[in-house]
Amino acid sequence: MSRIILPIAFALTVSGCMTYAPIETPPQKVAFSSQTARTNVDSFSTSAVRTIREEGKKKVEVKGAACKIRGTGYSARVVTPALVELPTYRGKTNPVNISCAAGGMSATETVEPYNATLARIQSTQTSGGGLVGALAVAVAKGIAKSTRDPSKDEFAYRSEIALKLSESK
Repeated sequence: MSRIILPIAFALTVSGCMTYAPIETPPQKVAFSSQTARTNVDSFSTSAVRTIREEGKKKVEVKGAACKIRGTGYSARVVTPALVELPTYRGKTNPVNISCAAGGMSATETVEPYNATLARIQSTQTSGGGLVGALAVAVAKGIAKSTRDPSKDEFAYRSEIALKLSESK
């Protein structure tokens, strides 16, 4: 009986996931508004920018939406789906605003960066050791957080940014 139920449960789980079209163009670069903005870049975070809409209970990717990307000191224009290299700055990275439009629909989203340094510290795991091991890892994480220099923290944006289009007003 379980041999029948497991494949059905797996098929239902997989069918609920949305699959995106492959992105066949190389990552697009932003245009900087000043040399200072470009000089202060620590690294680039590559994100896929996509647009989706709902058809009933189903989400469908919309290709060909024109998007404007605006961040502090830079901007870009892309057509979805697209990869874009978003600049990040050591110590602090500001949110980026993305607006897209296609076929009478539009969407705008402010995308917050995440602190990649803190994410790496949080992802440290123990490989056993029970309560003593867990306590040791918690202490190590606390020390790592308290002794780090926040001005040297690295930031990134999420790898997939999907804007949900709705009828323009």
